[in-house]
Amino acid sequence: EKKSIDEICKTLDRSAKVVSLLQKAGTIFLIRVADGSLGSGVCGTVNGANTIRIGCNMANVVFAKYVIIHELGHVLGNYNGTIYNSFITVYNQEGLMPTYPFADGGSSESFAEMIADYVISKSYNYPPRTWSNYPGGPWNFDPPVNGYKNFPNDRPVHYNFAKTDI
Repeated sequence: EKKSIDEICKTLDRSAKVVSLLQKAGTIFLIRVADGSLGSGVCGTVNGANTIRIGCNMANVVFAKYVIIHELGHVLGNYNGTIYNSFITVYNQEGLMPTYPFADGGSSESFAEMIADYVISKSYNYPPRTWSNYPGGPWNFDPPVNGYKNFPNDRPVHYNFAKTDI
């Protein structure tokens, strides 16, 4: 899991503004708890401030980037209220990021998911990626909707907000 943390740090280094915004939280605590202890299917939580708890194996680097950067998105929102409050308009326009693996996460989950999607994409210099290859899983619509291609095309308001504000 240490290798995964090192790779997460390298990925975050490509996003100077995210790092700057996270610094407002001061020390961010990453606590490894027992697998499965956070609830069914839940791998990470944030305490409403700057403590992240991880309850899944983070040996897989791609999965670890997704989970931990998503949770860091919550921390960023907790300490950057103006940016988070500006995001509410984006959420009201496009709704929940469909890569979020649970049914209803509201604006805070969409915010964290947007940050994970955007920051992780920088490690690939943002060639469009299909959602089916996304570490959080394929798009999950009921019923399935065809024609989705990638983050900037499929959630342009979220993408542009991340590009300009995150």
